[in-house]
Amino acid sequence: MIASVLAGVKLAIWDLDDTLWTGTLSEGAIAVVPRRLALLRAMAHAGIVNSVCSNNEPGNAELALRDLGVWDLLVFRQLAWDLRLR
Repeated sequence: MIASVLAGVKLAIWDLDDTLWTGTLSEGAIAVVPRRLALLRAMAHAGIVNSVCSNNEPGNAELALRDLGVWDLLVFRQLAWDLRLR
């Protein structure tokens, strides 16, 4: 089922707060959404490029993603408090 849904997908860009995990990292406790984490890993295994774009303090977000074991699965990471286009 997943393979048919993802056919032709080349890139996925993830948000973090209330997407990859529930809660807001800057406010404290977060809880990973296991099926989304599994999907990210499956997509990477299938050759889909995964990225992240999130309004978060970069060091804290990196630490959380490293703790989840997915930091190295994400490319073109954009983590900052102000992600507006300039």
